[in-house]
Amino acid sequence: MLSDPKMAIIAMAVPLFISYLVCELQLFIDSYWCSGLGAAPLAAQSLASPIYRMIVAVGAGLGVGASTAIARAFPGTENARTASAPRS
Repeated sequence: MLSDPKMAIIAMAVPLFISYLVCELQLFIDSYWCSGLGAAPLAAQSLASPIYRMIVAVGAGLGVGASTAIARAFPGTENARTASAPRS
């Protein structure tokens, strides 16, 4: 992954995309279910959904950041290709 930055960005973006997709799907299903209960439960769910989105975004961002930090702290075996790569 060190040779192609585009692939590294895509590899880190895929878990974020999947987590956001699951979050939105869950919120859509919750809205559908709450709509059958009445206006007040739907309004409460609509108020709580932005907070839930923020929690998911922070968690997903911290997950990608932590995995990147761990990968930099504990590198795998060194070979000729990775030994010549610049370290930050």
